[in-house]
Amino acid sequence: MEPYFASIKGGYDKNFTYLIGCNETKQLAIIDCAAFLNEFEPYLKEVKDLGFEKINRVILTHAHHDHIISLQQIYSRFQPEVYVHESELKRIKNFTGIEVNNFIHHQQEIEIGNEKIKALHTPGHQPSNFCFVWRNKIFTGDTLFIEGCGRTNFPESSTLDQLESMKFIANELSDDLEVYPGHDYGSIPVSTVGREKKVNKYLIGLQKNEINEQIVENWIAVRTGKK
Repeated sequence: MEPYFASIKGGYDKNFTYLIGCNETKQLAIIDCAAFLNEFEPYLKEVKDLGFEKINRVILTHAHHDHIISLQQIYSRFQPEVYVHESELKRIKNFTGIEVNNFIHHQQEIEIGNEKIKALHTPGHQPSNFCFVWRNKIFTGDTLFIEGCGRTNFPESSTLDQLESMKFIANELSDDLEVYPGHDYGSIPVSTVGREKKVNKYLIGLQKNEINEQIVENWIAVRTGKK
């Protein structure tokens, strides 16, 4: 039986929220609570009609407020398990009152019934940033956008870490993976890793057989606005 999948566009800044459900066990997960609750409602009704009784897990790419805007409401309604990088505990507690105790790490597999989501730690935009691979899809949050990448001018950001995360994506991920970002900033809402390696200026030149000191210097200059 095919799993349930939905993409919801909404929230503060053209955000995406994703729903993944195991139709065999009726387990349901959200990747980022970025849509407002009223934007969730049609999808919550749809999954209820399909036999899903509750949201079992919330999995966060990071905890900037635009990615957790409806977390408190979702948590109050369904009491899901919340998964996030350990460094986000304080921010989530301050913003929502929720005390998270499911801390994810690189290469961890999170189960949603019979479905498995693989966590990839991709710091840069924030030290806590994760991407999540599920089947033929990768949910990239604010790490990788369509034709762009997350900014690194927050106090906790690291341009060098972002570069390493982009190198990881350029070299370690399959070109066929479909890219589902955290914001609808590109010319299309969904891309592939292969396409991004050809058109995304933050991935071009970062494959191992292409990278050199000049490419690194140029990447840093572009990312920091010096070029």
